Amino acid sequence: MKLATKIILINAAIAVVISLLSFISESHVQSSEFFVWLGLSCLGIGLLDLVIAIILFIAGPTNYNTGKGFLLSSGILILTGFAVCGGSLGIMR
Repeated sequence: MKLATKIILINAAIAVVISLLSFISESHVQSSEFFVWLGLSCLGIGLLDLVIAIILFIAGPTNYNTGKGFLLSSGILILTGFAVCGGSLGIMR
């Protein structure tokens, strides 16, 4: 498996685990709030991945493959975050 694919899968799993833990820790929540948590965690991790990718690209050509993985992961997570948050808040209806 390529490095970019591993980075994408690891970051997506982290987003799901964070949203599950945040959802479980709250009391008196509705099931639709899980998607809000998932969207917000995807957006947060996506923005963090974007910063990491920029730093890796600045660091030099030895880190380009890892930087590409983080940049691709950032795009996927930000897109997923906007889609999930928009759909769960009723904006996309």
